[in-house]
Amino acid sequence: MDAFIGPGLVVIPGFLALVWSALAVRRATVARSWTPVAGRVVAHERDTLGVVDVVEYPLPEGGTRTTRPEPHGHYESGRRIGTQVTVWRDPVDALNAVLELPRLDQFAGVLLVGILGMFFFVGGLVWAGLILALVSR
Repeated sequence: MDAFIGPGLVVIPGFLALVWSALAVRRATVARSWTPVAGRVVAHERDTLGVVDVVEYPLPEGGTRTTRPEPHGHYESGRRIGTQVTVWRDPVDALNAVLELPRLDQFAGVLLVGILGMFFFVGGLVWAGLILALVSR
């Protein structure tokens, strides 16, 4: 049984990294399944990077809510006031909305951790299988 400690020290962290990565990628890409609604630019604000659009979108129960683009996203602010833009609204919590769908560069690091975790998990299982095959002879 002591022979399986080595593979266990590789399999368990690999599995944890794989699960953490899968949950983080799911959380990062959940906006792809949200409802697209028409919003419109109602104002501009300034920050250290320049002009930021303030976009108003409708709520399902009536009324409106405003949102702003992510600071490090790919949404290009500076559209004229009144311009229509697509807003992805969370069907469960309509107060949660984004102005752009996630792109690969926004969760590539987390995906890399998952790939490495899968490598260690599978490698540890193969190592344990080889040990088991050698011990059973």
